[in-house]
Amino acid sequence: MKKITNSLLLLLAVTITMNSCRKNDDDQPPTPEPVISKRVKKLIAGPNDHFTYTYNEQKQVTTYQSTWIFSPDGPVVKTYTVNYQYENGKVKESVTAGGGKQLFTYEGNRPAIAEFYHPNGTKYATHQYSFNDKNQLTELVETITNADEISHVRSQYHYNQKGNLVKIVNQHKRKESNQYELTSTMLFEEHDTKWNPIPGEAWGQFLPGLVLHKNNPIRVKDLLPDGSIRQVVHMSYEYGADGYPTVRKQHLEINGQHKPEIRFDYEYE
Repeated sequence: MKKITNSLLLLLAVTITMNSCRKNDDDQPPTPEPVISKRVKKLIAGPNDHFTYTYNEQKQVTTYQSTWIFSPDGPVVKTYTVNYQYENGKVKESVTAGGGKQLFTYEGNRPAIAEFYHPNGTKYATHQYSFNDKNQLTELVETITNADEISHVRSQYHYNQKGNLVKIVNQHKRKESNQYELTSTMLFEEHDTKWNPIPGEAWGQFLPGLVLHKNNPIRVKDLLPDGSIRQVVHMSYEYGADGYPTVRKQHLEINGQHKPEIRFDYEYE
């Protein structure tokens, strides 16, 4: 369960006009910037189950930490930490607590390439980012160094008129092949009308200025390559007087069966 929760949060922090989206949602104007800007400091599901963010004066993520309980051989408390360094407002590198490193290069004011290295300095992957004229991430392509079977992985991002991510198409390409194969599709079918305070993230990287969801997702549908439903995530929120979320309740629906609910409490700077 925790693995699913982590992946979902990265997509939500993190992310298109889609057929299954409500038509009147696409007809709405872009969500305006809030009068008072807030960033979440901590998302808490339990004493050893939480996500923590710290920021610099430019509201850029400087440290992200995920803590969760790993149950198969435990319970054992696990922690993942990554720190970001910036130069002239641009992310220069990120370093994990285990010593892994990611180096970023830019084209103009947008990140173009990220190179990923093991703690021993061996490069294992490269990410290439593409953006549209609204500064929205539209494609992320991973090239795997010394690939055994899968050489490339690609995610394509689609947005509606309000600036919310509504679809992610995930594909991969095998060695010696020129064709990508569909692996899954993520549909963000509904959002609320409140501002989303969670930083935008793409495949674990908090890129400066990245906004995937201006508003908070309410229903997320995960589709298999044949179009059948793997699972649906349902979310509801409680809000403070300023309109920002204070609580998120979410649960999985698998084969029509609704799983136990998880509650996340929001703490702000």
